[in-house]
Amino acid sequence: MIDQILKGEKAIAIVGLGYVGTPLAVEFGKVVGKVIGFDIKKQRTEELSNSNDITGEITAEDLKNSRIDFTSDPKRLREASVIIIAVPTP
Repeated sequence: MIDQILKGEKAIAIVGLGYVGTPLAVEFGKVVGKVIGFDIKKQRTEELSNSNDITGEITAEDLKNSRIDFTSDPKRLREASVIIIAVPTP
């Protein structure tokens, strides 16, 4: 399965695009063929799609160069073979 992920035949999804999830998605996006970045906040996914990280963690250049499809549509998670959850815990 790792070879299929690296070739982009299978996707990885990162759930939660905050201080942990966004850098993780970007790093995967540098080496993996297909990354889905999911957040429930549509504004957040739109900002990242426009290469704007308001947290200041990621540069616009890194966002542009990573292969990430940002979305707030939970149905898109079905496309992923691996889902990594990076959300705050109470």
